Amino acid sequence: MCDVLVEISKGFDKEEKQLPENERMALSESLNGLVDTAKKEEWPRKLFRRHDVSFPEGVRKEDSSLYMYKATKNYNVILSYDDDAVYHQKVISLYRVIKQKESTSAFNETAHLLYSR
Repeated sequence: MCDVLVEISKGFDKEEKQLPENERMALSESLNGLVDTAKKEEWPRKLFRRHDVSFPEGVRKEDSSLYMYKATKNYNVILSYDDDAVYHQKVISLYRVIKQKESTSAFNETAHLLYSR
């Protein structure tokens, strides 16, 4: 079992605060489950990328730690998932929480913001 560090961006925090209370509670429970899974497993199976996501030129999907997570029935979270072998911990950085139908465009925007030079 390893430690899990969760980092929360200002964007995620702002979007999360705008959710209805019932969605905020469901999101919190789901993210707690993700952290528990990360503590026990090498790879959380609920992380994914859609086939239509894009990265800036020169960045390969295989080299990125940016994923989507289906957190609730209505919302996905855009996050990065990294394995820090030096400190024997997983690092989950939460960037966005968005409605599922908006997740591909939000993912692409986030990828371009993070990886653009």
